[in-house]
Amino acid sequence: MRMNKIITTSAMMLVFLVSFGVSARAQCQPSLALSSSASGYQYFVRLAVHFGEVLTNSCDVVCSRGLVEGETAVNVPIWAYNLHEGMDYAEFSVASNESLGVFIPDNCFGVVSSSRSYAAGVWRLNVVVQACAAVCGPARVGYAEVVRVAGRDPVWVDLGPNADTGRMVARDASGGYHLAFSPMHGGYLGQSYLYACQEPICEEPNTTATAFDVMPGGDCRVKVRWAAGGGNRTMVRWSTHRFPTGIEDGHLAFEIPTNPGQVYYRYHVEIPTPAVLYYTAFSLTRDASGLIVRDSFVECSAVDWIQIKCEIAIEETSWGAIKSIYR
Repeated sequence: MRMNKIITTSAMMLVFLVSFGVSARAQCQPSLALSSSASGYQYFVRLAVHFGEVLTNSCDVVCSRGLVEGETAVNVPIWAYNLHEGMDYAEFSVASNESLGVFIPDNCFGVVSSSRSYAAGVWRLNVVVQACAAVCGPARVGYAEVVRVAGRDPVWVDLGPNADTGRMVARDASGGYHLAFSPMHGGYLGQSYLYACQEPICEEPNTTATAFDVMPGGDCRVKVRWAAGGGNRTMVRWSTHRFPTGIEDGHLAFEIPTNPGQVYYRYHVEIPTPAVLYYTAFSLTRDASGLIVRDSFVECSAVDWIQIKCEIAIEETSWGAIKSIYR
């Protein structure tokens, strides 16, 4: 959408040429181009087994749960994290000491291929999945169906390379492939077990801001509006080159205290013009001393951009007319 606005004041004429770009509804665009040097994290996609709903109740996320008496089939959730530029394709395998049925995809993922095998007491389900669009993390890729044929207790579930392709990889929105890994992020069902299992939520970032939009704010300002994500503060940064990819990248527009889910707006002033401005919102948690505890730049961030031009109108006149003012 293109919009032209002319705003006249007593001092000057401000002309805005505004072109609205992508909003938080398209966070996974490849132009985010996050890098490990900018984020401080290695760009590996992380796959994990855990129960609970990380997007609504992070405190309820655990890598194990008990077995219900008479329970013969269990759908074990498989999650993906560290999806810097989104993920639309993945190859991996699910291994268990119990029989594995089918893989049930979720979040617009579909199964491209799957195969099952058994060797040395281990069942394996090799899976290739593809999504209808790039998915931001944390994202549930789907469920591995565990069928308790042997009646094992506990039942362990682990993730590894696809035995058919020899790879454990994920593909981002721009077609680039990234190694996937799952250290200590398997899971188990049943009685207490010394299986190396670690809840992935312990190191995960805050949820990102949503409904993030920038628009002309009048008087050569940009109005920024969003619904706060996790944490207790929102930081908005900007750049004239690309979307800021970290909390020290680009320039600070503002940082304010926020409550998750509440809608806020602020004005960004003293902007360069003419220019295309790229904005990113980060959900932060600061402790009592002001230090950042957690931040959201590991996952896809909320972004938007605006092209803006402010011009001061100059009226030409004659020297005689100017002298007449002072007569």
